[in-house]
Amino acid sequence: MHPVRYILPATLVMLGLTACDSPSPEFRSKDTTTQEITVEGATFKIHRRENYVESYRVNFEALPSVSSVLRRAKIAIEQSTGCPIRQGSLTGDQGIQRAQLDCNKDLPPVPPPIRVDLDCEIQDEWTQDNDRVVLQNVECTPISARR
Repeated sequence: MHPVRYILPATLVMLGLTACDSPSPEFRSKDTTTQEITVEGATFKIHRRENYVESYRVNFEALPSVSSVLRRAKIAIEQSTGCPIRQGSLTGDQGIQRAQLDCNKDLPPVPPPIRVDLDCEIQDEWTQDNDRVVLQNVECTPISARR
């Protein structure tokens, strides 16, 4: 076996691993700070810009629950920034989390989302083209809103 044939797969794996904790475009700025912190075995990279943070869990963990990761991300964010998270602003999944900081402790909780049920009707026409349906005009009316 020639060792050169392993270079491309190894390079692709390394590129994939380095992209895992790259911040999203809003956090690719000179005024973004980055810290790495470990909480209860989970290592997070915390990217902070002003009062907003984005964190990434950068270590391997077999099938962690979303609630477990969010709980540890909250601790990591608050420890690394020295600020509490605005109540209701922490969102995310097992890999990436986002939150707003409440450093002055004066922000109200984030209001819960309002869910709207819609009643929609096709006004003009629709056509079926192989496996897709093309809608020409749809009108929707809200029928209820709930929290």
